[in-house]
Amino acid sequence: EPERKTESIAMAEFFKDDMNATFTRGIVCMDIGGGSTDIAIWRGNDSTKPQAQCSLKFAGLDILNNPLFVKRSILQKFMGNDTDFNNYLIEVIQKEDFGEFNERIEVILKYKEKLLFRSLVSKSVNDDVKLFTRNIAFALAGIFFYTGILVGDLKKENKLENALPHCYIGGNGSKLLDWVDNGNYTSSSQFRDVFAMCLAAGAYIRTQDITEDDVIRLQIKKSP
Repeated sequence: EPERKTESIAMAEFFKDDMNATFTRGIVCMDIGGGSTDIAIWRGNDSTKPQAQCSLKFAGLDILNNPLFVKRSILQKFMGNDTDFNNYLIEVIQKEDFGEFNERIEVILKYKEKLLFRSLVSKSVNDDVKLFTRNIAFALAGIFFYTGILVGDLKKENKLENALPHCYIGGNGSKLLDWVDNGNYTSSSQFRDVFAMCLAAGAYIRTQDITEDDVIRLQIKKSP
């Protein structure tokens, strides 16, 4: 019989084996789904026992889908030269039932994301688009701040090193970082520093006390 593992353990082992995450310093694994964000913090060689874990009822639906439904006319800003894509966006905009809207927006996010993010690059200077992506960044910052609170508590209990743990993000909602970074988040993005400061603030680390040791690796699993 195959070994049964929790999602948090499976995710941590994936980041360890496939993305070279090191548990010595400590790592934070975030699984941002549609309805919840699962957070697990690890340190040491044992990948079966997280130092802390929790689940937030705040994730992709709250950060992207619901606001997009309320402001669905913003999808007009993403229209380009692809007629089929434009027609599909028009169909989505016309949906007044959230269930129907959500089904179709998920199709776009899964199968047409390249067209969507390509448009995001060219439309990022639009005021409405900037406001929308800023709100996504603000929501993600809240998740990092909350995670920082968990990190701060573990530091007080000497269960984590002084340096901030690296962060690895999976789940479909991990693509939210692409939204805030013009369609293609990279580990060298300026948002890594922004979210690291939010993590530090939650952990009761003052900005002026952040050292080079606190520079974190913030990576996402590109194929949730």
